[in-house]
Amino acid sequence: MFEIIVMLCEKFPGVTPISIRQEKAGEVFLMLERYVEYLLHKENEENGVNLSKSEKMYKRGDRIIVERPAKNWY
Repeated sequence: MFEIIVMLCEKFPGVTPISIRQEKAGEVFLMLERYVEYLLHKENEENGVNLSKSEKMYKRGDRIIVERPAKNWY
């Protein structure tokens, strides 16, 4: 957990370890989730992959899986 706090403090200079400890855990995880989404989005742009907001890309081993919402269930 300490590595995560250090990473967040390095990325966001206005945040300190003490201020993170005073926040609700849900808020910290939300900030971490958004930061990870930003990193994935940035990596996709660098690799030339265009995904919409509703699509998600996962890496499992050597495979790349793109998850798209269903257009019609019937």
